Amino acid sequence: MRYAMRAILLAVCLCRTSGSPAAWGEEAAAKKNTADENKAAAAAEAAQKDAQQKAKAAVAKQAAAQQAAAAAKNAAVAKKLKFIAQQRQAKQKAVKAKALGAVIFLQNGQAMRADQARKQLRNLYKVELAYANRICDMSPEQREQVAVAAVESIDVFMKKLSKKKKLRARGGGFINGQATLSVDQRATVQAEVKKLVDTNLRPEQAARYLDEITKRDKRFQQATVQFFVARIDEKLRLTEEQRTKLQKALEDNWRDQYGQTVEVLMMNPQFVPQVSSGSLMAILDDYQKDVWRTLQRIGPQQVGIFGRGRVNEIVDDFELPEEEANAEPENGGADVLIEGGIDVLIE
Repeated sequence: MRYAMRAILLAVCLCRTSGSPAAWGEEAAAKKNTADENKAAAAAEAAQKDAQQKAKAAVAKQAAAQQAAAAAKNAAVAKKLKFIAQQRQAKQKAVKAKALGAVIFLQNGQAMRADQARKQLRNLYKVELAYANRICDMSPEQREQVAVAAVESIDVFMKKLSKKKKLRARGGGFINGQATLSVDQRATVQAEVKKLVDTNLRPEQAARYLDEITKRDKRFQQATVQFFVARIDEKLRLTEEQRTKLQKALEDNWRDQYGQTVEVLMMNPQFVPQVSSGSLMAILDDYQKDVWRTLQRIGPQQVGIFGRGRVNEIVDDFELPEEEANAEPENGGADVLIEGGIDVLIE
């Protein structure tokens, strides 16, 4: 029985696996096709992955190249900006050196660069030229001719002030430990304008101007003497006789430098004018002399280079041609402070 069952099972298995050779070939071909397809799919997948990796590598390479190009561009820009900044700093340094190298004047105890001095000098010229124009009634052609000559006169004036050799000032002194030039430049400008009038205007115009400025100077002298007498009287309590004698002494011994101190004295009532001691002491009594010695006195050396009066007056009726602002300093880059009779050179 047991052997019969085995035979039956074997027969069944043989029936299931049996077939024709053609069927067997088809089955083998199908298996081969499936294997080839699987192999091709695997190869395609591998190729796709390789292509993706190469594409990623190319993108990464391109990104690296772009980054390198951007870095190079940024470096070039930074280098250019640094060069521009260095040029700007060098230019600023040169401008600063030129400004520091210009002659420094002192106006009422404060430093003044040459360009500032030139600006105030132009204002002085404009004030005096406007005065001359009103007196002489210049024609447009005369105004233009005088204006051009005035600018040339200013250039010559500044060159004289800028020279570091043999630049001396009569009566110079110190303010806050610094030297000052006590020349009354307003009077000098008036003298220069007179030359311009004499040279460029008709004789009758020049004569009219000379007559008017002579009267003006006389009026100013009288006003200054009266102001000095009043200020000294305020401090010393002069008698009528002393006031008369002092006024006559100041008129007989008038100095043009006296006019430089008027504005400063007006703004500083604690000061008295520095006048000739010999003339004053001969008038005062002993008590007044003692009081005089205790008073704060101010003379031309404490006023500054532009003398009496304000120099920032606005004058609309006489304009000067504009000047170039990049003039080289005449002293070769050194600062010059001028003491009375002595050149002080700051290297």
